[in-house]
Amino acid sequence: SLKSAGEKEGFVWWARGDILIAQNPSTAEFCFRKARESASNKSEIMLSIAKSYLSAGKTNSAYKTLTAIRNEQESNPQYWFYLGVCYEFLGEIEKAKASYKRALLVKPDYEFAKKALARLENRGLLFKIWALIKRLARSEK
Repeated sequence: SLKSAGEKEGFVWWARGDILIAQNPSTAEFCFRKARESASNKSEIMLSIAKSYLSAGKTNSAYKTLTAIRNEQESNPQYWFYLGVCYEFLGEIEKAKASYKRALLVKPDYEFAKKALARLENRGLLFKIWALIKRLARSEK
């Protein structure tokens, strides 16, 4: 199937990596590398790879992937939304809010960003303490 994929070969490799990421991370990484190498639109493939990392709980890998494509994705609200998700998991709540707001600047009716921003803005003191602890724990590594 890879030989007949032609222009979509990058997405075929990404899909394979997405399926394998939970069971076989090293093979998934190989597939993601092949996806980046063979994709005609590298930043689109990398956004898909970042989503796969997030779904597998690999926030740091998702963040690194997203920051590598920032210049190409600045007008993509999904990019900003997923960057916000990364920041949120990393305990960087103000950066997460800023990313969700940026997604809404690009696409004002983007429901996922609206809901995420509203959820963060309505969090109480315990959530803020949790985020601080998470940030501090990450900085000690």
